[in-house]
Amino acid sequence: MTAAAVAALLIASGYIWLRIWLLSKTVLVRSDSNSLYFLVVVAAFVLGWATYGACVGISRIPIAGHAIAEAATRIAKPLVPDGSTPTAMAAAPVAQEKLVRLALLATVAPGVAWVLALLLNIPLRRSASLSNRLITRLRSAGELDCLVAEAARRKQPVMFTTGSGKVYIGFCLELPDSGPARDWIRLEPVLSGYRDEQQRFEPTTPYGFIHDLPSRSESPNARLCIEDFDIYVAASDIKTFHMFDIVTYLQHFRGPDLATESPIAINPVENRRVGPRAVQTAITKAEWIYLSYVVAVIVAPFSLLFSPWLFLLIAAMALLAGRAASRPEDDPIADAPDASS
Repeated sequence: MTAAAVAALLIASGYIWLRIWLLSKTVLVRSDSNSLYFLVVVAAFVLGWATYGACVGISRIPIAGHAIAEAATRIAKPLVPDGSTPTAMAAAPVAQEKLVRLALLATVAPGVAWVLALLLNIPLRRSASLSNRLITRLRSAGELDCLVAEAARRKQPVMFTTGSGKVYIGFCLELPDSGPARDWIRLEPVLSGYRDEQQRFEPTTPYGFIHDLPSRSESPNARLCIEDFDIYVAASDIKTFHMFDIVTYLQHFRGPDLATESPIAINPVENRRVGPRAVQTAITKAEWIYLSYVVAVIVAPFSLLFSPWLFLLIAAMALLAGRAASRPEDDPIADAPDASS
């Protein structure tokens, strides 16, 4: 019964780890039952060894080791089978020591899972572009989900066209990469219109007045709130979707004469300032650095089995890798392409 209880706690801790880590929680929510069981079992196995290494390393500290052993002994008392007496347990020191270790492992595992997930999330929360690239590469979220998430994080308006030719411009209000696949996209509108026969955008309805309205949380009894104008569009009905900047639109797309007289329209290849944008398939430098950071964070508890100096070395490597992976997005060194390529 003790082994079964420890296994259940480890599996639950593995689920906690995967549920908090940004790269795995979407996969976890959107996976079928077989994939879900496999992922949780693998996470529980890795977490069990990491927890064991952390417990052994901490127990080598004189004061902490004595306190942990005493606490584990108290935790193990309820797990003693019915009918067992302290005398019987004293006669079997090996069994008692094993019981204490299992109790300690099961008790510490949820905390280790929580700490690991938080550490792995630090670079992802500091760099939205790194998070989106990794989520897209893992296929845990589609391109539309990642683009909506990027627009919501940057608070950038988006413009999309539906199958009927209706056009909406506004702000995405939710992060679709944080849960199950969404069938609908929620938008705070700024402008709407339609596509004419030449597929040119014709604005019809401005929504600037809604930003003077209170929110429902501020005025629950108000007749109209800004939430009343939110637009929900079926994701399956979206034909085109991209970021939108009103200044760029007015300068380059509003007037057809300006667009046709532009040098880039006459010869778009020769007059383009930057080189062609190839489809990004190779793993970027930031992704490799984050991968090394993940390995260092997971391996760090294991290193306590060998030497505290090895743990400090790996922890320092993890710190450097985490800082490098979460370099600010506007830093050109972060994802600068190789000049020789």
